[in-house]
Amino acid sequence: LHAFFLFPDDPDLSNRTYALTRLKFLANQGALALERVELFQALNQALRESHGLQEISKVMLSTFNLSSFLNEWLKRTQKLLGFKKILCSLYNPQARCFDRFGAVGISPKKFKAAQRIHPPLEKITALFQEKFLISNSYYIPLDQVDKGVQTYELYRSPSPKPRKGNFWTNGDILVHPVYAKNHELIALLSLDQPVNNLAPGLSKVKLLEAFGDFLGLMVENNRLFEEVEKLSHTDEMTGLYNYRFLRDKVMSLIAGNVSPIVLLFIDLDGFKRYNDRYGHLQGDEVLKRFSAILHQAVDSQGFVTRYGGD
Repeated sequence: LHAFFLFPDDPDLSNRTYALTRLKFLANQGALALERVELFQALNQALRESHGLQEISKVMLSTFNLSSFLNEWLKRTQKLLGFKKILCSLYNPQARCFDRFGAVGISPKKFKAAQRIHPPLEKITALFQEKFLISNSYYIPLDQVDKGVQTYELYRSPSPKPRKGNFWTNGDILVHPVYAKNHELIALLSLDQPVNNLAPGLSKVKLLEAFGDFLGLMVENNRLFEEVEKLSHTDEMTGLYNYRFLRDKVMSLIAGNVSPIVLLFIDLDGFKRYNDRYGHLQGDEVLKRFSAILHQAVDSQGFVTRYGGD
């Protein structure tokens, strides 16, 4: 049912056939008008979504900084998807947990507190059940959320209440896992408080996943960029910074009027004789061990670079 007619006064039904014919005509015209309105609304929404995706692609091409991209991504995703709160977590494979990296609609104080909580991989993947699956995302109603997961939520979940139709209930969970091209899990998106207060439908989830694909590409690109940056500034054998890094760092400190700047040059006496006697492989081992000692001694108070051969 799209609409109905309401007559404040009794209509003149002296000519019943004529009156019913006019009512049918009006009903058909009304139905056509409503269909056009719905079509225009759908087209307008599609254009807005397409424009949003284009803007995200422009932002992705304009920066290699993941934090800057994520800020723009969160704002645009929040606006187009209609969720008040969105939290982005990056997967930490070493610790096998998620690190909260960015958020929108969450107070700085609350987000800072959330960053101290690192949900383990096992707890998150326990949500990835077939019965909760919508496309490639998961919607878990409050009454089916595992209590172990609730300890990692930003806000305390209320006591379950009888669900009303297709309405969103405070404490429901909508998560979208973001994967790399090799199907490696790299991030997790958590969404809360839809503006329309409705449980997510397939079309909204599909749009979320389109935005998630851009985020996945950006995370991968950022990793590659950091790897290239590291290789360009790192000595392959010792793992220390190289001469290029030393030059750039000193110029940066001078340009920033940093004072004082302390440079300490160290040379290994008789290193050539050691190489000639024991071979270059053993000489390389000496450099690696000595580099590790220097790196440990300096720690985070400075930088250790390999200036020349030894």
